[in-house]
Amino acid sequence: QPPTEPSYKCFADRNELKNVVNRYVRDGCGAFTLCNTIIIEIYGWPMREWCVDDVTNMASLFEGLDTFDEDISGWKVGQVTDMSWMFYGASSFNKDLSMWNTSSVTTMQAMLYKASSFDGNISS
Repeated sequence: QPPTEPSYKCFADRNELKNVVNRYVRDGCGAFTLCNTIIIEIYGWPMREWCVDDVTNMASLFEGLDTFDEDISGWKVGQVTDMSWMFYGASSFNKDLSMWNTSSVTTMQAMLYKASSFDGNISS
């Protein structure tokens, strides 16, 4: 039998996701070798592969994470309704979000406020 892909845990809600995002950034997981292996074993790597399908609120998710610049283009965000202040102060962030389905989002208030490096397209 061929080996199967590992199955990773989906985030249940914003609080769980925000806690892991903060650890991921703090521990330098983008470089992988420095990453807390618990995060990788439970949620997978890289961050763009994370299962956020059950998260409906991403408000302030990356707030104040001024070094954050991970590719999260693969996140399925079609169920998210709140992206307010999501990247507030994430001054290094400049990744492509154009493939995100934001049709359910009801508020993007200040989503990219003080995300001074961002120059992408979020018009989907």
